This record gives sequence, structure tokens and C-alpha cells, in this order.
Amino acid sequence: MFATTKEKVYFIVLIVLGVLLVVSNAVTVYFLVSQNDDVLPNQEDLTNDQGVNTDVPVPNNEDQNEPDTIVEDNTSGQLEVEWFEFPANDTAKNFIPYTWYSGDEAKQRELTQMVGSSTKAGQITSGQFNNSPIYLVEVYPDGIGFSNDYFWLIDDQENNQLVVLDKYSTYSGVTELSKLFVFNKDLTIKNWDAPETINIPGSSYKLVRAEMRSVRLISSYNLTRQFKYNNDDYVYWDQNSGCFIIKRQGNTVQDYYLDVEFMTGNRESGGLALTNQILKFRWNGGANNDKEYETTRMTGCGSAGCYSYVTNLKESELIKVGETATDGILYAYNTNIKFEDLDKGHRLWSSYKSYYPGYDEESGETLEKDNFANYLSDYPLLYWKDPFGRWMEFIYIKYQPAVECGKPVIYLYPEEDMNIDVKVEPTGGIKISEPNYGDGWSVKASTDSQLFNLSDKKTYPYLFWEGYGYKYTQPDKGYVVKQAEVKPFLMHILGQLGLSEKETADFNEFWVPKMQEKPYYFITFLPQTEFDKIAPLTVTPKADTTIRVFMDYKGLDEWQNVEPLNIRTPKRNGFTVVEWGGALHD
Repeated sequence: MFATTKEKVYFIVLIVLGVLLVVSNAVTVYFLVSQNDDVLPNQEDLTNDQGVNTDVPVPNNEDQNEPDTIVEDNTSGQLEVEWFEFPANDTAKNFIPYTWYSGDEAKQRELTQMVGSSTKAGQITSGQFNNSPIYLVEVYPDGIGFSNDYFWLIDDQENNQLVVLDKYSTYSGVTELSKLFVFNKDLTIKNWDAPETINIPGSSYKLVRAEMRSVRLISSYNLTRQFKYNNDDYVYWDQNSGCFIIKRQGNTVQDYYLDVEFMTGNRESGGLALTNQILKFRWNGGANNDKEYETTRMTGCGSAGCYSYVTNLKESELIKVGETATDGILYAYNTNIKFEDLDKGHRLWSSYKSYYPGYDEESGETLEKDNFANYLSDYPLLYWKDPFGRWMEFIYIKYQPAVECGKPVIYLYPEEDMNIDVKVEPTGGIKISEPNYGDGWSVKASTDSQLFNLSDKKTYPYLFWEGYGYKYTQPDKGYVVKQAEVKPFLMHILGQLGLSEKETADFNEFWVPKMQEKPYYFITFLPQTEFDKIAPLTVTPKADTTIRVFMDYKGLDEWQNVEPLNIRTPKRNGFTVVEWGGALHD
């Protein structure tokens, strides 16, 4: 049966109307979706299958859980930034969206304390975040640290989010505050990279860029202007680290190290510190050197930075002992020097007194030092003059100093009486212990740290050990305290570090008498992560809270200005282990 012409027209009209209806619905859906870009979506729309918010930071309230990972933004591109010559400091509150914590004043205060400083470094002039300010934000990590976390942060006010440029930031992990940021791993800044190498005028030597992220402001350094490069810019020298430094975007810095041809080791820790290595030169007489030397700067009881430099050498006491392939000369102290003729300020006196000869693994006893004549004939210290006329020092690793850990004691506070096994393994071995350490301690502990030792059947208030640990850097941050104020200062600061009144009293009883000779004392504390490296501690069953406090200090003849540590007092929850100790000094 065939349709009439009129029926055909009706059929075509119905098809056209159907197409128009579909198009109309599609346009409506598109319009609604596009409008959603300008409003805050419902939380249900923002979660993935695991219920974790993947687009915006999640507030911390009773109805939502905090994410365990950082929020990422995969937007890519290149930004142009107009950098301010003199960055302006802003207050921390600019970076904390208080509305997300409006009902939790304690949380607001905690987050505010985590922000050390925020510096408005520039303005973005092109790209996705055009006209947005860019900040360098300093964030305090939990506990005590050598350095803080630094974030290059875009204040994206249009989308109500704080965008971290991950390629240029440095941070140790996800902190409470960093969960409020959106981390972008792909965005780059135009013309950011500093030159890979810089030639030293009038010399065949060059400086090589250390592959570290630029975070610290140049105003935080005490620098010596060295020479001009790139026509108008300067290279500076930092005596504290033995590194060379240039100023770069946002008044931050870039580190460089001197490329020394007879050093063959690989650089680590972001391109700064060199590992111990065999220096490439020939001794007098033609033999190739096969001894391994420490090349980095020694500070306190460890090493850091680029190179170790010394300033009080008497060239008349040095003799030539070797030569490199390019006629560089290696020097050492004359082997005729007598120890009894040295004063305590002499480099040889301090290096001989501080070196650690090791210990016998079977007996646990410290080995006997070489006599001074043998020590000196082994060329424990080598010297080389750099292109700027400064003396660089290398220490034969056989004679590296080690820190002696002074009376670390361990308290155990279980929630109920229980048997506990404890092992502590300082990298240089245990010298003495009480009760006897053996292969570790096994005790029955009460809730107030009365420890019944299962080996000798005696009760102790704590576990005590002394030993040696290698390779840590004395923090630059800390406190300078008048000698008469050392005890009240320690009573105050140890409470902030998490010690109880009894633990603080025990600490002071041991340490205060050791700080009596100088008018001032620089007092600092090693980060717990570093203490864990030089003296790993294992407690079975595992504690809920572990607090390890390790003090280092040095006497001063006059007052010095130092930057204070950033301390967040730990909370004691559940089964708690507390340990305190410090570095012994002559």
C-alpha cells in the first residue's frame, strides 16, 4: 500500500520535529554543564568510586574524611611571570580558607602556626592564571627540621583554589596544610632555568649548577660577592656551605659547585654533597692515590653543603705531597709537628681529638687511637687551593669524627603492664649500657615506666646506653642562651619538645653541668628523622607514639643571632616511648 503525498509531508514534518527536539535537549544539557563551572558542585558530584574528592580540597568536618593524598591538577602549559624586585611579605591567613574550618578554631590556629612566611614574588601575565599573584610560602613540617617545606603557590581566586607548582616546590610529604592545595605537576614558568655552567673569569675552572629546587630567599644568606657573569649579574660565595650562589627569579637562589677535575665521585642529595671518594692524583714518588677522602663541609658532628674550606692555615706548616694531572698541588701538614706543641685552636689538635677509631664488634669496646706520629704520617688532612685562593680540606675517612651520644635514656609507657623488647643500633656501636644490652633489652614495663629487666631480674626507671653515631649535620637553627639561663631555658624548651617534668629533670641533671664554661651556648636539637638514622630504635610491640629528643650544642664567647627552630609539640597517644640524649663534646 502506498502513502499519499499528504501523508508523506506529515511524515517528514514529524522527522524534522524529532531532530529539533534532540538538538534542543543536547543544547540544554550543554548549557547546564557549562554553568556548573562557575558554581561549587555538590560533594556527591566530586567524588570518585572510593569517595575521595578529586577536584577540590575537602574540608575537615564531621561529615567528610580528609584525603590521604594530595589533590592534583593536570593542566599543562607555560606561564609568564613579572617578578617583583623586592617581594612583599603577606600574612599566613591569606593562604588558609578559613570558611572550610569555620567551626574549628583549634584547627585554624594549628594551620596558622604551620605557615612560617609567605612572600608575594610576582604576578602572572599570561596563560590560564593571568593576573593571579604567585607566592613563595614556607610551611613548617611536623616536629623539628633542618629546613622547612617551600611551595611556589598561585592564588587562583577565580576558582577559589591554591595551586602549587610542583616542579619548583620542595616538600617532604603531605602535611595538614598541603591537603588544602591543588598540586600541578605539569605547569612550567617561562625563562626559569639558570645556566647549567658558569665559566670563572681568568681560569679554566667552571661552576656547575646543583640540581636543587630554588626556594630560599637570597636575603637569608650572608654572601660574598665573587665575580660578574652574564654582563650584569653576580656570582656570590657562601662560606657556610662552600657553595657558589646566584640570584634568580623572585629573589630566590640557585646553588653551584666548583667543578674540580680530580674529584671522581657522584653527587647526591640534589647535586650538592659529594660522597666519600678516592681523589684522583699521584703521591710524591709516582704512586696513584687509593685512599678515600671526605670532601664535604664538616659542621658540628657531620657534613653538608658543597666543600669544606678552612681559613686559619699556616702555609709554613704544609708540605707538598701530591700532584693532579693538571698540575694541581695537594698539601698536607709537615710530619715533624709534635702534638704537645699544638694549642687547642689548631686544626690538627681538633682533628686528632675528634676522630673515632671504631669499636670491636665482639666485645663492644672502643678501639685504641693511633699515636699522633702515625696519625700524621698517614696524611689525615689534605689541602688544595681553589681558583680564588681559598684552602679546600679533605679528610681521610679512616679519621672521620663521630658523635658520641651522651646518656640517651629510654622510657616505656604502655597502657597496661606488658612485656616489651627494645633494640637500639647506633651506627658506631654501643659503648656502655644499663641494664646490660646484650642482643637487646627484654623487660616487663608498667604504665609509669618501671622496667623489670627479664635478664638480671632488677627494676630500672629507664634503659640507658652510650655509643657512637656517624654523619649528621648540626642544624643551623637553634637558640643562643646565656650560661646562667641554660637550665630555665631547657626546662621550657623540653616541655615544648614533648618531655614530662620528670624527664626534663632527668635531662637537666645530666646536661646542665656540662654547660658551665662559656658565657653563651648555642643549643639546638636534631630532627627525629636524623636521630633515627644515626641510632635506629626498634620497639616490639610497636609504640603508638615515639618521641626522641637529641640535643647538640657548642659554647660561645660572644652572642650570636640565629634563627630559632620550628617546633610543634607532639601529642602522647596510646603506648608511648620517650628517649632523650645529646652529643658529647670535649
